[in-house]
Amino acid sequence: MAEIIIRKLITSDHDQFSPIRHLSLSLYPVAFGTMAEDWKNATAEQTLSPLKDSESESDNFILGAFIDSKLVGVIGFKREARDSVKHKGTFWGFYVHEDYQSTGIGKDLLQHAILFAKKLNGIRYARVVLSITSFQAIELSEKLGFKKYGVEEEGIADDINYYDQIFMKINLL
Repeated sequence: MAEIIIRKLITSDHDQFSPIRHLSLSLYPVAFGTMAEDWKNATAEQTLSPLKDSESESDNFILGAFIDSKLVGVIGFKREARDSVKHKGTFWGFYVHEDYQSTGIGKDLLQHAILFAKKLNGIRYARVVLSITSFQAIELSEKLGFKKYGVEEEGIADDINYYDQIFMKINLL
């Protein structure tokens, strides 16, 4: 496999970020809180917003994994804004294109995201919220040191079923 480059995404990555985000939402609807149809119908300003945040000096970021200049994986991090909870943040939107799953890219992305988050001043821990159906993401998170701390029963739904969500966190100190 060609060299993997992992870097922070910026607004000029929108042409690659938006389609891979839509693909992830389409393929795994109960793994994400955003519905594919909502992303598809969003304005350019709305889909650019997380990239603008990543590009700014804020504590929120999106990392992308590139192979031969093609975006093949993403993960976002959003720090809580309110003073009473800004000691934590959430990894979101974690996805690796199906052609590159089980190659180690997901592990590399999550490890890089953890390192980025550790550099943020005052961050104590980061969490992930995973659908009970996201077996690979749960297993990877556990391997990298995330610990389960709760379950929200029927936390997410598709058109037919409800699914539990697992809350996991990793200490960043």
